[in-house]
Order: sequence, then structure tokens, then C-alpha cells
Amino acid sequence: MHLRTLLTLLALSAASAQSTLPPQVNARPTMPTVRADVSGQLPDMILTARQVVLYAPALLRPDVAEAVRRALTERGTQVYLITTRTPLFTDNSFTFRILLMNVPTYLTAGIGTPFALIDGRGISGPGVAGPGAAAYTTAAATARLADWVERVTRATQPLDPVQVVKSWVAQKHGLQLR
Repeated sequence: MHLRTLLTLLALSAASAQSTLPPQVNARPTMPTVRADVSGQLPDMILTARQVVLYAPALLRPDVAEAVRRALTERGTQVYLITTRTPLFTDNSFTFRILLMNVPTYLTAGIGTPFALIDGRGISGPGVAGPGAAAYTTAAATARLADWVERVTRATQPLDPVQVVKSWVAQKHGLQLR
């Protein structure tokens, strides 16, 4: 019962947040989920996937980051990351590290519930990117997430890792790299 209340509050807060995304992109809709926590299985799902799309405003799970690294290097898995600007420069976020693995990374201005599309199957909830639960989304919700991902990736270009490193060095150390 407590988990259901928490998920309802998260859905309501995500729906009421006024976030702006790049032009031509609407805010990501709140997704209903099937209520089985799969956050503990997420790293294994990533390791066996052919394609992973990860929307993580801040990736705080080292096991998910390691699964992404291994899927890329050991299996050649296609991985795409959608995030916001702040976590790229946050010390406890693994977002910057994933970008440096040459993962196509797209920025949005809005913050919503983290989700993953793993071989076309949707998983949504705080447990995708940090502590908390994550559950499979319904087929209709997964289709809406896939549509949102397509609109975001068409509306913006992936970040250039070299430019992001230059920005990071300037922000952290006050140095301008050429």
C-alpha cells in the first residue's frame, strides 16, 4: 500500500511540474506501470539487451552505470542517454561517465520520472536511476515513451563529448581548453 501511495505521489508531482523541453518537444507524459519492482533486475536486463534508451535526469546507480559500460564494451549494445544539464557536472552522478563512453547523449530541460526502454520494453520509476522502485510500463505507456524519445532525439543533436569536457574543466577548474 505504501508503494502504491508513493508511486501515485510521484506520478502526480511529475504531472504537475511545469518543465520545458527543447522547441517542438512536449513534456514527457507520466506513465502508468505494472506494479512489480524490477529495479534489482535492471543491470542484468541491460547486459543482455541489444538496445537501451535511458532517460535519467541523474544516474546515481553504479550497478546500472557498470551494466551500461559492460553492455557497450562486451556486447556492442546500442545505448542512448537522455538527461538534463546539471547531472553532467554533479560529482555523484554517473551521467558524465556514460557520456565519456561515447554514448549518444541528448539534453532536455525538463525533469521527469526516470525510465529505460530495453529492447522496446518500458521500465519506469525512481529505481531506474537511483534508489527506489521501478516497474514495467504498460504497452500503451511504452509506446508514448518511445514517441517522446523519438521527438527529443529529432529536435536536438547529441552532445559532443569534447565540448562537454571543455565545459566541465572550465566549470570545475576555471581553465579554458582549446
